Amino acid sequence: MPAIPTKHYAAELQRQLRSLLGHEQIVTQAYGRHLLIIHR
Repeated sequence: MPAIPTKHYAAELQRQLRSLLGHEQIVTQAYGRHLLIIHR
């Protein structure tokens, strides 16, 4: 299970990417120290 700071950073990155790219199709998921970024 990812640490709480990693989840927070993933959520913040997802918010920023959605804002920057102008759509809601970006999803981020935390996997330990790594982030998975999905564009659907």
